[in-house]
Amino acid sequence: MKIGFIGAGKMATALVNGIVSSKLVPSNDVFVTDINADATAKLKQELNVSVADSVENMLSKVDIVITAVGPKVAPQILSGIKDELFKDKTVVSIAAGLQLDTLAAALPVKTPIVRIMPNINAVVGEAAIALCTNDYVEDSVKADVKKIFESVGTVYELPESQFSIFTAISGSSPAYAYLFIDSIARGAVKNGMNKDLATKIAAEAVLGSAKMIKETGEEPWTLINNVSSPGGTTVAGLVELEDNAFISTVIKGIDATINKDKELSGK
Repeated sequence: MKIGFIGAGKMATALVNGIVSSKLVPSNDVFVTDINADATAKLKQELNVSVADSVENMLSKVDIVITAVGPKVAPQILSGIKDELFKDKTVVSIAAGLQLDTLAAALPVKTPIVRIMPNINAVVGEAAIALCTNDYVEDSVKADVKKIFESVGTVYELPESQFSIFTAISGSSPAYAYLFIDSIARGAVKNGMNKDLATKIAAEAVLGSAKMIKETGEEPWTLINNVSSPGGTTVAGLVELEDNAFISTVIKGIDATINKDKELSGK
């Protein structure tokens, strides 16, 4: 399996690093191309990947091509390439909001297409990743694509109709988590603690809490009850949060994200 990347930005770099670190394929079987020569040169220097001087040159060498460019740019790049260069290739898109039918319109008929929605946590190997395919992707190829993305996180196969929901609860929610952590830290600063120290402590608490849910399989409310002593400090804080509509405010944020994603994708 030879893998090509159109684009060498932050997400592509995270994926290339995951592929090489996991030894999924030899590093020189990963090809990258980008209009930014410095970006590809850096990847070659740090990870010993192969650099292609054009998209066409890269396509001649790979089995799977990952478009790691923006949703406005990807269709333009793909539609400008000669159809015969896509023979026996699977195209994988990580562009937010770019749907399978839009990709198909820019590619030769019956091209196998995989749509991927990663999140920024791929940079630290902890991404939640959604995957869907068109009807032309063989099971063996889908398994190969899943292995690529499992090198930087956990892959969930979802119907494309749920990608807007996934965008809200995974793609955008890291920003909400950062805001929550920062808010906790600012509460500590208000009461006399250094901000840097407070941020580190808050981040560790949120990281451990997420790990508890993931590894124990317990429902969040069960874990909340485990932390909440009758008449204690935690209950006092929870009541204050809910007096200010904490739960419904978060849900409204998710709704707004889903609605915006649908608007951007034309649905």
